[in-house]
Amino acid sequence: MKSAVVALLIVAAGASASACGQADQTADPSSAGSAQVAPANEVDAASPGQAQEMEEIQQQELAAQRARAAADPVAGVIERAEICIHFGGEEPFDDARRAQIDQAFEDNRCDTVVADGDALKARRPQDAARIEAAIADLGP
Repeated sequence: MKSAVVALLIVAAGASASACGQADQTADPSSAGSAQVAPANEVDAASPGQAQEMEEIQQQELAAQRARAAADPVAGVIERAEICIHFGGEEPFDDARRAQIDQAFEDNRCDTVVADGDALKARRPQDAARIEAAIADLGP
């Protein structure tokens, strides 16, 4: 469950490594041990091809997540909650990132995950503790 999210994040990180800040590797020995990070507004945006590839990967992952949720609704709610918590802690450093975060919230129905978890606890009391642990950090 988490491995798919990690794989998506690794792909996203690889496509926009400069957005996360890369150390400036200079030949100046006096700067050894001190990393310089490019400001977010100076970072090059992903190429249209990279953006399209990332979108396709995200859509594939979303389809896989929904298939897993259909097979095991408890795992589906837990995975949605984990993704919502993750993206809830992300910083929207520009309009494109804000749009990506908003899309993740929409795709994972973060506005209903707590209610969905509560309804599932009523149907699956044997899994109530797992569900509650997953949605506890999302609020009422």
